[in-house]
Amino acid sequence: MFINENDLPNHGNLTSDPIQAVHEPKKVVNAEQVDKILRIHPVRLKAALEQHYSPRELGERWELSPGTIRSLFESEPGVIRIDRPEQCHKRKYRSMRIPESVAARVHQRLAA
Repeated sequence: MFINENDLPNHGNLTSDPIQAVHEPKKVVNAEQVDKILRIHPVRLKAALEQHYSPRELGERWELSPGTIRSLFESEPGVIRIDRPEQCHKRKYRSMRIPESVAARVHQRLAA
């Protein structure tokens, strides 16, 4: 299905990268772009929508401390790390989110 770009509100905000458009809510995504996302990037889309755990949440499930979970997943591919640099009188801060598929991979490796 094709939607004419002139029929959409904010038609000047269309983006040529459909993945970027999904992650930027200010951008307008037309039906063709959504179809392109589903056809070309099903793995990336699935990974974005799967359950993600904080070190505390995964630590509770595995009965390990959040620090141990951070150490296990620190250099693991696929883990999302969000850094906030030090500012004025606030310390540097890092958030970590662990996708379910990455947690399963590490668990399988540790159980072997």
